[in-house]
Amino acid sequence: MLYHFFYFYLKTILILKKQSHFDFILIQSATEKIFLSPIFKILGFKVVWIEHGPFFSFPSAKEIFFLYKLASLFSDKVITVSLNTLYDALSGGISSG
Repeated sequence: MLYHFFYFYLKTILILKKQSHFDFILIQSATEKIFLSPIFKILGFKVVWIEHGPFFSFPSAKEIFFLYKLASLFSDKVITVSLNTLYDALSGGISSG
C-alpha cells in the first residue's frame, strides 16, 4: 500500500517537472526525507529540508537515526526554524548545508 503512495508522489513530481520549471524540492516530513531525498537527488533536483523541532532529543530506534543521517547526505540545504532546532540537528550529525 505504501508503494502506491510513493509511486503516485513521484509520478506527480515528474509530470510537474515536465510542465513547469522549478528549482528545488522542499521536504518537511521525516518519512519523505528518508525515502524521497535520495530519489529526488538522483532525478537531478536540489533538495531542501525544513527542520521544525528537535528530532534527536527524543528516544527512537537507532535505525531511524541512521537512515535520517544517511538521507541528509542528499540534501543541499537544511533550514532550521530556531537555534534550538539547529543545535539538535548539529548534535545529531545533520549538517546545515
